[in-house]
Amino acid sequence: MARNTTLSQLRLDARLYADERPGSASSFISETECTRLVNLALTELYDMLVAARGHEYYETVDASISTVNGTATINLPSTLYQLLGVHLQWSATDLEPVPALEHIQDRHWLVNLSTWGQHSPKAYRLRGTVLEFFPTPKTATVVALRHIPAMTDLSADGDTFDGVNGWDKLVALRVAMEMRAINERPYGDLEKLYEREKDRIEGLAAERSAQAPKRIRDVQPESSSIGWPYHGRVTSS
Repeated sequence: MARNTTLSQLRLDARLYADERPGSASSFISETECTRLVNLALTELYDMLVAARGHEYYETVDASISTVNGTATINLPSTLYQLLGVHLQWSATDLEPVPALEHIQDRHWLVNLSTWGQHSPKAYRLRGTVLEFFPTPKTATVVALRHIPAMTDLSADGDTFDGVNGWDKLVALRVAMEMRAINERPYGDLEKLYEREKDRIEGLAAERSAQAPKRIRDVQPESSSIGWPYHGRVTSS
């Protein structure tokens, strides 16, 4: 369940830990500057949650892009941060997973020996702001991109971030440390609190779904969409 914390509350918490109340004689960082520090700290927590909790919490699917006949690339969503999976949506019930190109040399046999079609050998690779397919698509097909979006900065006082279970405390402590550092004041006491909170998050985050123990699994149990260049046949020298 989400525990949404507002930008305004995050700033107040940070000033509390830094012992720099708004309007006090010791206050020297503006609300705009504090907001900037909060957003920088939030990106750090966001990365930590993605790494510690797995990708599922922020995962989303964008199915608004299609391949173009004769064009090898499609533009990636501007909000994409980490790509988790690519599926071709041939129909509402027919989704074909497309694997990432493992070795750049493989593109030659995919281009020369394979044709674009339903469940034919194919692969993709990330290239800058585009996704490149091998072989080149020959039909307009919807591409479902499963990905993690980049964190959106908080700007209005009422904008919220999901602190989950009080984990937004890490953000307040990080900002408080930055405030003290900027003011050339010691922050060793805050650093100890920060490290303790960080350990709590990293220790608990990965266990959110406790009923699913860690295990080794085949990521493509049925078969590989790419296969061997010789279509699965093992050759002898």
